[in-house]
Amino acid sequence: MPVLERMMLECYLVIVAREIQLMSAQPLDLTITSPYYDQTYPDYFTLGEKYVLSFPITALKASLKHYPAHHFNYLIPQYLRLVSALKSEMHLIGRVKATILQMATPELPTLAEVADVFCVTPRKMQRVLAKEGLSFREILNELKKQISVLLLKHQPYKVKDISYLLGYAETASFVRAFYKWYGQTPKEYVAVNVR
Repeated sequence: MPVLERMMLECYLVIVAREIQLMSAQPLDLTITSPYYDQTYPDYFTLGEKYVLSFPITALKASLKHYPAHHFNYLIPQYLRLVSALKSEMHLIGRVKATILQMATPELPTLAEVADVFCVTPRKMQRVLAKEGLSFREILNELKKQISVLLLKHQPYKVKDISYLLGYAETASFVRAFYKWYGQTPKEYVAVNVR
């Protein structure tokens, strides 16, 4: 088998493994097997006769049932639209926003999770963003502001659901943040803008 094809198959396995880990509500014990194991690959690669990705199916089934279907049917496509709108923003803040949206499950990731994708420590990520004039919290709040309006326009989402999805401990905290952003409560916004 040509080296390029072999590398592509191994990359596909790693990508699928990562997606399965993101979908799971609990840590999964994944094993990736390749006939061409090399010491430069991550630790979970093992030598075998075939390309294989194995994981306990019960853990995946449990985590998929954890999320309501409308999260996948509505929210994820909306996140992807926001990501495509950010593609023109090639600066760091645009890349960080796109990464946050791509990592959403649909809950938004933490600073540590995003910093890990950029292969830096959370502290280093904060310093680099500070040079750009924003903090991670400000970027997250900007995305929450956009996402809150998307969710309010979609009927199945109640204010308490939105506050939970956006990571607020209490609905009242989300309502205060929304009022600060738009000068209206979520109910007032819906009454005026959603028909």
